[in-house]
Amino acid sequence: MQHLENKNSIILETEDLFFSYEKERSFTLKKINLKFKKSKVYGIIGSNGSGKSTLIKLIASILKDYNGKIKLYGENLKNLTQKEIAKNIAYLPQEIPEFSKITVLYLLLLSRYPHLKIIKGFSKEDYEIVKRVLKQFKIMGLSERIIGSLSGGERRKILLASLFVTEPEIFVLDEPDSFLDPANKKEIENMLRELKKEGKTIIFTSHSLDFITEISDEIIALKNGKIVYSGKNLFEKNIKIFSQIFNVYYKSLKKEGKFFFYYE
Repeated sequence: MQHLENKNSIILETEDLFFSYEKERSFTLKKINLKFKKSKVYGIIGSNGSGKSTLIKLIASILKDYNGKIKLYGENLKNLTQKEIAKNIAYLPQEIPEFSKITVLYLLLLSRYPHLKIIKGFSKEDYEIVKRVLKQFKIMGLSERIIGSLSGGERRKILLASLFVTEPEIFVLDEPDSFLDPANKKEIENMLRELKKEGKTIIFTSHSLDFITEISDEIIALKNGKIVYSGKNLFEKNIKIFSQIFNVYYKSLKKEGKFFFYYE
C-alpha cells in the first residue's frame, strides 16, 4: 500500500456509505461521503443514536457489512487484510474491553501485533517503543499492574497508550476524554495536539463541545444518520451547528482564548 506524503492528500474517505444493523429495517447511516486529510483533526458530534460510534467503527473496520466504499490511501478497505489496516488505523472503543488477567506491560507489547514476527516474538525495538510510551503517558509505575486492578480512568489511559505503540497514521477514537478527571483529560488533549504535530490524522467523537472546538480542524455533525455539517471548525459560530444538532439554543463564552458553550 503506497502512502501519500502530501499534507493535503486524502488518506481516508467514504463514498456513498450506508449501514444498518441486522435487526433494524431503516439505515443507521445514510449516504455518508467524507474525505479525511493527513495531519488534520476531525471532531464528530451528534446526539445519542445519531450514528457517531457506528461511523467510527466502520472507519476502523470493526463493522464490515456496509454498502458503499471506504478507502485507505485509495485502496478499498474490504480488499486489505486486518493487519494492513491495523498498521495504519488505531481504534479506541467507547467501552473498555476486559483484560483483567494481564499486566499493563504485556498489553502494550501485544498491541505491537501488526509489526510482530510471530516466530521471533517481541523484539528489542518493541520493548523500547513500549518503554517510551509508558514514559510519555506517565504510567511507568503501572507497568506491572494487572489491568483488572486499575480504575476505569486508568484503564482508559492504558488503552489509549496501547494505540501509540502501534505507531499508526490514523487515530480513530470514540470519546477519548470519557472516564477521565480534569487533569488527565487535559493531558490527553495535549497528547492529541502532539500527534497532530507529528503529522497524524485524528478522527474522534466527544460529548464535550468545548473539547471538540478546542482541538478540531474540521467538524462533522450527524443527525438521524445523516451529515448536516462537514467543514471547518467555526469556533464561536459553532453555536448554530450545535443548536441544530441538539435542538436547544446554545450560547458561547470566550475566556482566556478558549470557547465554552452552554444552552438555555
